[in-house]
Amino acid sequence: MRSLVAGLILFLLFATRATAAPVPTAILSAPSGVALGGAMTVTVSVDNTDLTQTGYGPVLLLAFDRTGPDGVSPGSPAVNAYDGVSLAGSGAVSYLGTALSYVILDFDDSANAGAGVKHPFIKGAFLKTTDFGVAGRFQTGDQMLAVELPFGSFTPEQPVAPLAVTFTTSNLADLGTAFPFTARADFIYGADSLNNPLTDPPITGPLANDSTVPTLLTVTKVYVGPEDETATGPNFKRRYKLQMRIPDGVTLNDVVLSDILPNELQFTQVIDTRANGVSVTTTDLSTPSTTVPGGSLSRQFVSVTGAAGVDAEVEFESFVPRLDSATARVLAAATADDKILGNQAYGYVSWTPIDTRDSARRVADQATVDPVLDNPANPVADVDAEHELEAQANAIQKTVAIVTDTAPAGLSPGDVLEYTLNVQISDYFAFQNLELTDEYSDAQRLDLTFAPTFTVTEHGTTTAAAFDALDFTLTDLTDGTPNNGLPLPAAMEGGQRILFRLSDALVRAGADAQLLGGGITDSFSEEYNNPLTAPGAVPFGATTGTIKFRVVVQDSFRENFPAGDAVVNSRDTLGNQCVISGDVLEVTQAAGYLTATGSSESDGTATSLVIAVGNLTKTIYAVNGSTSFSSPVNLHPADTITYRITYTLPNGDVESLVLRDYLPLPALKAGDPDANGVAGPTWVFNDVVSADVPGVGQAKFGPTDTFRALSSIVPVVTVSAANGNNTLLFTYGSHSNPANSAQRVDLLFTVAVAADPFADGLFLTN
Repeated sequence: MRSLVAGLILFLLFATRATAAPVPTAILSAPSGVALGGAMTVTVSVDNTDLTQTGYGPVLLLAFDRTGPDGVSPGSPAVNAYDGVSLAGSGAVSYLGTALSYVILDFDDSANAGAGVKHPFIKGAFLKTTDFGVAGRFQTGDQMLAVELPFGSFTPEQPVAPLAVTFTTSNLADLGTAFPFTARADFIYGADSLNNPLTDPPITGPLANDSTVPTLLTVTKVYVGPEDETATGPNFKRRYKLQMRIPDGVTLNDVVLSDILPNELQFTQVIDTRANGVSVTTTDLSTPSTTVPGGSLSRQFVSVTGAAGVDAEVEFESFVPRLDSATARVLAAATADDKILGNQAYGYVSWTPIDTRDSARRVADQATVDPVLDNPANPVADVDAEHELEAQANAIQKTVAIVTDTAPAGLSPGDVLEYTLNVQISDYFAFQNLELTDEYSDAQRLDLTFAPTFTVTEHGTTTAAAFDALDFTLTDLTDGTPNNGLPLPAAMEGGQRILFRLSDALVRAGADAQLLGGGITDSFSEEYNNPLTAPGAVPFGATTGTIKFRVVVQDSFRENFPAGDAVVNSRDTLGNQCVISGDVLEVTQAAGYLTATGSSESDGTATSLVIAVGNLTKTIYAVNGSTSFSSPVNLHPADTITYRITYTLPNGDVESLVLRDYLPLPALKAGDPDANGVAGPTWVFNDVVSADVPGVGQAKFGPTDTFRALSSIVPVVTVSAANGNNTLLFTYGSHSNPANSAQRVDLLFTVAVAADPFADGLFLTN
């Protein structure tokens, strides 16, 4: 991220001529929805999409619907009856976290003899609503934001500049009627740095369009459970939260939250109903059966007023039973194949708009068939908050934690990671030959000082032990490693695979090799094992297991380093994936109780971590050789400015490190650092670490640099000046720091201010 530096304003008189054709381009992204009366942020990025020429004076224009669908031109009705969007006020426009100044224009197509309103930055130019889209998209009374970007030149190499614009939505807005936005980027000084429109006219870019739809309420469904999955049976009760959010300060009456349970989900109880986080009493409109799966859950709140966070919430508990509502097996007994259960939540309210021009209306998903929602007396609804739950016979989840965090803080080489594998066996299934295959990516090696452990609870008995060396196999993964007949994922090459033979480990610890779910007895029981038994209590508690093992983060990769550098650096990702598998056992008497069915069932899980990332800063270090100067900085031709770049390296390693500085044209020239009008001299890098200010066209290490002493690297300074560019590059290359200690890059470089003319007030931000 670049830091903004104060604009440097020069006042010069001469003229130049350029023949460029840069292309100012706006990229617009608005949120799909916004709460009635709420705030939203629209992102508009500006770019120069030409590959060879620089544009000058980048400006963003953003038209927005102030009047709204019911508003008309000023006077009828009054402006305060507009039901569109408005800019949020001071600080509403920002670039990289820094607030920018802006101008707001009121569209009036009849002004200036029908020419429209004056362009705030281009003399003699006018703007009409028709300049920003088809008729009806905008009208007189709508508004346009105009903002100068905080730099004067935009080279082809320069990164896209994202601006964040915050709007407030009228509380009179019409639900479901979109607010349009249209953006355009201009280079107001054209292809040179002068304000000379007769010979170098301003350049306008293409239009970019997007829109946002105002909403009254939003319903979401939150699964309180592991990885959107669950083992089946009453020992694995899971919770859902039906949540509604409404605009702040808006009070809605007869607020209803409902859930249509799938026929394979057994409701057990409502845990709580809350308004603004506080438990409240609600009206029971419908409650599913506690013995027959499926059904509809619906609770009505007398009234709810929107505030921060969740406004209305219903939390309930359920589990996946053996049989669905039609008494068919949810999971096939012989194969134990997983099944996805779809779940739908919705909400609706009674609402009278405060805008008397609007009648009650509803916003509903067309797929909704609930008769209550289809009743026009219930005008507003938000529906189809889906969740897909995977019902499983055996399930596994993985977590990872740093148990030894060596310096620096955060993930880095030398750290010890502990992986935890959590296993659940369905109440209705039994397995044997259980194995867990865990693969972790390159730059991780098994911690041989920590023996992997397991803990298994079955039918109320817990077995805990360390894995014997005979019960797990460690394999180094290379490009030819067998992988069940499939190619080894590239991300795992160079890593390791551990095969945990859990059944064998249980036997060695004195337990049984088979794992039986909480509803499976050691011998057949008509009461508990009959497949037609209705869902309900099972004789035992949950059958679960936990496996823990540790790895050490390495200083380098062995095999898989796509960037071409084996050193483990910032932003490198370390991954892990695991699969549990087991042979399914028969649980009916007729087919041979607890004998293998011939099928195997598995489940997978994965996780990852990222090596810690450093921080980049940019500041003015000196002006005319002095580190004492006032801000904002005002310069004249032949003055010198010294910039400072710092970059932290969390573990002292770098991979193909290049620092790129985009100098502002035409005042500072990477290819003419002494500003004498002739290319050169060649940049010189002085290999010294000190607080001294470097000369013009020179660079050096700043006073806090530690990476030079560690790496012995002196960066190569090059210039990218062709095709309209003005970039200074410091190329370090790569370095491995075996100690993995934090380091700091500190660079100083000095350029002179050129006498090239440019428009008064042109930003010279670096």
